[in-house]
Amino acid sequence: MIIVASCGHNANDERIYHKQINTLKKTDHSIIYFSYSNTINKIDNQQIIHYHFNSKKYSQSNYKKQLLKFIKNHNPHILHIHDLELLSVAYKSKQNNKNIKIIYDVHEDLIAMWDALSKYSGLVKKIINNVLSQIELYYLNSVDHFIIANKFADQNRYKQFGPVSVIQNFPKKNQINNKLTIKSPYRLIYHGQLDYNRGIITLINVFNSLVQKYNNLELQIIGQCRTIAFEKYFNKKIQQNNRIQFIPYIPHHKIWTILYDSHIGIIPFYNIQTFQKNTPTKLFEFMASNCAIVASDLKPIRAFASKAVKLVKPDNEESLFNAIEFYLNNLDIYKENILYNSEMIQKQYNWEIEEKKLLTIYRQLI
Repeated sequence: MIIVASCGHNANDERIYHKQINTLKKTDHSIIYFSYSNTINKIDNQQIIHYHFNSKKYSQSNYKKQLLKFIKNHNPHILHIHDLELLSVAYKSKQNNKNIKIIYDVHEDLIAMWDALSKYSGLVKKIINNVLSQIELYYLNSVDHFIIANKFADQNRYKQFGPVSVIQNFPKKNQINNKLTIKSPYRLIYHGQLDYNRGIITLINVFNSLVQKYNNLELQIIGQCRTIAFEKYFNKKIQQNNRIQFIPYIPHHKIWTILYDSHIGIIPFYNIQTFQKNTPTKLFEFMASNCAIVASDLKPIRAFASKAVKLVKPDNEESLFNAIEFYLNNLDIYKENILYNSEMIQKQYNWEIEEKKLLTIYRQLI
């Protein structure tokens, strides 16, 4: 028996469910999936037993108690957790049954993420970040294998406790858009979480300048604002331009249809610590979707950015404007670039390569 557990991710999360769990169905073991989020996403799959806890009805503490109880009663071979909050469950499960194998899946560089998202500053921020770091370290001895979703994350932090594998969140080959359609209006697209550091206001400002020169453009933004304060400011900004379409939320696996109808994918991140250590999944999704790509020149993006990705200075409206305009005025290069990116997904940056690593880990642990 394999138990996969998450805490805060939607049940139909692209990495956890659509990639990893569907890959694990290739094993001969039963799969139990525990999820906890504020959305109702019951998985309809006869090969998986799914328990979803809605955070509007259940506290995180209650969810963890139910998960721990199930583990204790069923003695699974492997517990695969996807969140820091579940390390305590893994630790207690190991105490109850020393034979259970624990996989800890680290989606992002947590230290960098805590630093970027903290609402505190100065000494208070430093103390809180250190406490969170120490909590994680306390439980890591119970982990048998670490999976890191990004090769730029701090692997040394985990290597002292056990083997580490990098399994990146690449698209599946069947998600590659095989159609090449270039017709006006040209759609610029951003999808993902929304805040100042992700450069979304910079993108809106640039788009407002572009539409004064080009009347065949539209901008689509998909995502949720991180704070209420930013949401108010963001809503005010997008209301000033009727060529901006905003979709607050859509299940990630349904974004592909929208991406296939888009032309230029934008990643306007600022140069802060968390973006210096995490490669955005949307980079590869844009590649697979036949979108031209304009992205901030940051190390984790640059490492995968082929000649077919236009890199721009972070938080620089002029640089972003010029890169987008380049594609609008050079459709022949636009075509060359998107075909090249699609080929990179087909040959290198695909889940079919990554899933082999996942199955190898499971074979070693069971």
